Amino acid sequence: MRRIVAVILISLLVAPPALADQKPGKPITWKKAQQLKAGTEVWLTVKDSPPAKVKVLFADDLTLVTLKPGTAKLPERVERVVLTTGSHWPDIVYRGGSFMTGGVRVSQEGVFDGDQKVADFTQTPRGDVLGINLASHRHWGRIILVTALIVGGFILLVLTTVEINP
Repeated sequence: MRRIVAVILISLLVAPPALADQKPGKPITWKKAQQLKAGTEVWLTVKDSPPAKVKVLFADDLTLVTLKPGTAKLPERVERVVLTTGSHWPDIVYRGGSFMTGGVRVSQEGVFDGDQKVADFTQTPRGDVLGINLASHRHWGRIILVTALIVGGFILLVLTTVEINP
């Protein structure tokens, strides 16, 4: 029984990160950047600028679209629209189109909630990008789960090894 608990605990502690082969802080290729889920935070290094932590919205062969650094937390419904703009980005970026749903509009001028501008995004040409690194995150849910499993494992270990005499 002890061996089983030990194996489970060790397996949890050395489990791969959520992004499999991508470790936080590790540089990624342009191709990997194109596959990132909208909203993924990265450290972006661009010509003549210090690295900035940004949220990726869209990437294709030519450009990377991100929320501007320092953008305040968006209301949930606005963020949901921005992160699900998906296939509309090429029309917005290259043809001046817009995407609107639920009173939220995304266009080349920015992100609008009704008539109020709530965010800007940046289009960075691929040639200007010097580096893209995944931003590290504390995965609190995972930390709590591992801690709970360790504590539970110790309790189980104690209960299975201690004899109770009535």
